[in-house]
Amino acid sequence: MSRFLKRSGLVGVVLCLFLTGCGEELWTMTPEEEELIVAYAAGAVAKNNKYQTQGLIYYEEEPEPEPEDPDEVSGPGEEEPGEAQAPDGEDPGAQNPPEDGTADPGQDGPAASTATLAEAAGLAPVVAEYQGYQLADSYMEGSYFALNAQAGYQFLIMSIMLSNPSQEPVECNNLARGIRCTLFVNGEKQAEAMPTILLNDFATYLNTLEPGASQETILIFEVPIEAAGEIQTLAMEFEADGVVYHVDLQ
Repeated sequence: MSRFLKRSGLVGVVLCLFLTGCGEELWTMTPEEEELIVAYAAGAVAKNNKYQTQGLIYYEEEPEPEPEDPDEVSGPGEEEPGEAQAPDGEDPGAQNPPEDGTADPGQDGPAASTATLAEAAGLAPVVAEYQGYQLADSYMEGSYFALNAQAGYQFLIMSIMLSNPSQEPVECNNLARGIRCTLFVNGEKQAEAMPTILLNDFATYLNTLEPGASQETILIFEVPIEAAGEIQTLAMEFEADGVVYHVDLQ
């Protein structure tokens, strides 16, 4: 034990002299002193090395596998991995249509069903009726809302009357139904209804209609002046609750 303490003390003195410099030359150790420091360091490392019981392990780089001869991997009549042979007369790149009958994402979906505005609105017992339209270069509602059409366009302001013929109050909550309205003039798509903050905007109308009460609502479309001046037929693609309808208005 005394021999161990003497060696430990000597190691501590040597380390202090070796690691602290005062501008003098580095301490030159004798072979015996170097042996003591190496032994002490090895013991400290071994004490905290959790892999000590495994001994020394030397890792060598594994040689890279030699490339295989393609002729040995697949013979003349075998298929390459990941490739499928198409039957004679068929294009290997052609895609088969889905078996569940759904439309391909790159193709148009099924045509919208034709319905009246009341049927498409789906507000029964409340009735929705198209009341006509007017054209204007601007739209104002009181002193809190104003819109000006951009150059070369006009507003088509569509009127839709909501009525409750029942004997009970009915809540109309179009705001929660995700309504989208697209206007067609003379069979050609022109514009989608403009979002507004108006309380009587049909697409976002939220109110309770009392028995026998009616409320006029509107939809505002911005259409080219050329189309607005040649209106012969009007139609609307009406989407609510994820269902799309085609509605002929006039």
